[in-house]
Amino acid sequence: MFQNFKLIQNNTILENVSIPLIYNGMSSKDRKAKVLKGLEDVGLHQKEDLLPNKLSGGQNQKEDLLPNKLSGGQQQRVAIARAIINEPKFIIADEPTGALDSKTSKDIMDLFVSLNKEKGTTMIMVTHDREVANKADCIIHILDGRVKEKEVLTHE
Repeated sequence: MFQNFKLIQNNTILENVSIPLIYNGMSSKDRKAKVLKGLEDVGLHQKEDLLPNKLSGGQNQKEDLLPNKLSGGQQQRVAIARAIINEPKFIIADEPTGALDSKTSKDIMDLFVSLNKEKGTTMIMVTHDREVANKADCIIHILDGRVKEKEVLTHE
């Protein structure tokens, strides 16, 4: 995951999240359900105006939203949904909660922890937020390109 999201600006939200599934050869019917679940996982499931017209069944043209119609935090969650949609073995993330409010940040970190615990996904993450870092099992502090300290955390 990139800090600036790397969403394809002329693709709808649904198309952006679908891309990894298309490359994996998933049928469009199966993609629809999986993408909606992915958006739900990142907290965008109740935002009906974020779903493209062809999936939500709505008649309003504004429902075919492109990424530039979303807030930074919403774009970040779309990028996270795209990153996790294929249940990868590992995720490398640069400030994955940087554009999110504290509640959404906590929710996303809880999602990452559950991916780690339930699916064995390894997370490598850059963050300046100590609360985000505290969710990790191991923290490596880097200053001026050099490892300064390694912390192993125990979670009760």
